[in-house]
Amino acid sequence: MSSPIEGFWQVIDDDKEERIIPYSALYTTLSLRAAGFSIYAGGYFLQIRTATGRRPPAGWPASRAERIGYFRTSEVVGGSYSWHETASGGTIEHRVSITADPRLRNSTFQCALDYHGDFGRVQIARRDGRRTEEAWRRLSGVGSSTLAGAWESRTANDYWMYLVTAGHYGVVNEKLDRPAVPHANALSDDETFTLADTFGSNAGARLEGTTSFDHWPMVSSNQAGFEARKHETFRLQSVEKDRLVISLAADGPDASEWKRIG
Repeated sequence: MSSPIEGFWQVIDDDKEERIIPYSALYTTLSLRAAGFSIYAGGYFLQIRTATGRRPPAGWPASRAERIGYFRTSEVVGGSYSWHETASGGTIEHRVSITADPRLRNSTFQCALDYHGDFGRVQIARRDGRRTEEAWRRLSGVGSSTLAGAWESRTANDYWMYLVTAGHYGVVNEKLDRPAVPHANALSDDETFTLADTFGSNAGARLEGTTSFDHWPMVSSNQAGFEARKHETFRLQSVEKDRLVISLAADGPDASEWKRIG
């Protein structure tokens, strides 16, 4: 049974000074506002936060310096969660199992959510003692398609988690040989670049058909400029209640198997 907070939530940014880059300058109407999304599906979550002023790369692919800078302006955590009702809303206990910063792995944090329908105020208590407040707006709910919920895929080298709501998604990937970063100091450029090269996440809108689905990313943790591009169409090679086979190529040589986790 799903919790009442499942769905795709946008963090409402009240920046009065945000800048909009005109189409003629970068081939996209990209805003320089901060962005934040929280996705809850099937008992799992993914939170992506990015800082204001992120700019797309001057060329493609992004340079090493651009990728380092882009990765440093994002925070990404995902894993499982539990929901506890309170008089004013509820408390969300998060258990982090996948994250942009390996130092946060196996940590926990809590959100106190006072919500009314699809709007809420959130108090976030983090492991390091920081407390922040956000306003959330739910853009889509649980969803009724076969794909709605939480999925994972494992290969010899990668782990993926994919969360699907009625009209949105969040996906995160990390290499299984990703290095640990045991110290608590600021990361060097080399360490940051290595982490960026072994981790990725994005979230946005989705459209599902009978045999395919599409993604329009709204935010990305490390692929500079990716928000401006529609992803290639995914082909549904096989759809079962608890198993999916997805590919990009028509004949499926790149097919990957996904198992439902929630």
